[in-house]
Amino acid sequence: MSDKPANRFEKAPRTVLAALYAVLALALCVGLFFLVKAVRDEAKRGVERYIVLRERRPSSDIPQSPPDGLVAVADGLVKQKYPFRADADGYIMPSAVHQKPDLTVVFLGGSTTECMYMQEEERFPYLAGRMLEQNLGLKVNALNGGNAGSNTLHCLLVLQGKVLPRRPRAVVLMECINDLNFLMTVGDYWTPHASRGIVFDKEYNPVKTFILTHLADRKPLAADREDEFAAQRGHEKVLDPAVVTALYRKNLEHFVFLCRQHGITPVLMTQFNRFTLKPEENLMRQMKGWAVDYPAYLRAYTALQDTLRAVAAEQNVALIDLDRLVPQTRQYMYDVVHLNSAGARLVAGIVAEHLARVLGPGAAK
Repeated sequence: MSDKPANRFEKAPRTVLAALYAVLALALCVGLFFLVKAVRDEAKRGVERYIVLRERRPSSDIPQSPPDGLVAVADGLVKQKYPFRADADGYIMPSAVHQKPDLTVVFLGGSTTECMYMQEEERFPYLAGRMLEQNLGLKVNALNGGNAGSNTLHCLLVLQGKVLPRRPRAVVLMECINDLNFLMTVGDYWTPHASRGIVFDKEYNPVKTFILTHLADRKPLAADREDEFAAQRGHEKVLDPAVVTALYRKNLEHFVFLCRQHGITPVLMTQFNRFTLKPEENLMRQMKGWAVDYPAYLRAYTALQDTLRAVAAEQNVALIDLDRLVPQTRQYMYDVVHLNSAGARLVAGIVAEHLARVLGPGAAK
């Protein structure tokens, strides 16, 4: 038999266990208190929203490969990885090639400006900058702010959010088809949409998501990653050119006003395209999927292009009419609105020539 004195547990096991259970219960109560408080505070804050800035992910390097469906219908588009980098401010690289440029030009638009499926130095904004540099004998930075799916309202937000602070000499805007498609399918620039809307709900932790979804009846928009407009396809659309052009015009006029308010030269470009009176077979299949009449679609698209020309004339803004200057052939575009490398070279030359006249030594200030 050991002479070692008994410890407290041996002397009073029930008392020690009760004390341990009490400490554990207190810890659980404190943890539960702070958990309930956190959930309550989150619930009180309710829905938190933000305005989206559509841009390429800053400081990213994500090679892009065209989807099989696009390769199957495009003219000469190759299934391969194309380099796709963005600088720290979300501009497609190569971007700021000079640390101290003599002038900077920013290009805004959608995928037709972005030129994703192309080698980096083949994209027309970059090429136009190099050609303009040769024409003027100045150091030129040409920043590509194009982003697939962006419409003119998205471009206005980018202009205010990150372009104006850089004080470029000129900003070039080209966008048409994304405006038409968005207005055609959802009706208004501010209509909520899971991937192309303007105002979005913040993403939340699972607890708050459950509260908002089941208790506050706030269900998030569901995004179809394969087809952004899956919910709208197959429903007959009525296109009223007067309605879409009125909305489009306001954005163009706002663009011109903002640029001039900040001492920047605005430049408007119509969009190159292969929309002809006799549509291509691939395009007709797409129109059938959209449940839209092609002649009506063409009238609306033409009306938007004409609206841009009218705004340029009324506001005395430099116009680069690519719709009329770029032949509507497969030689320059791999589908109805996207350039191939030959088209990018052609467009870059046209843009550089016009910008040299607008920004050169003899240009009006």
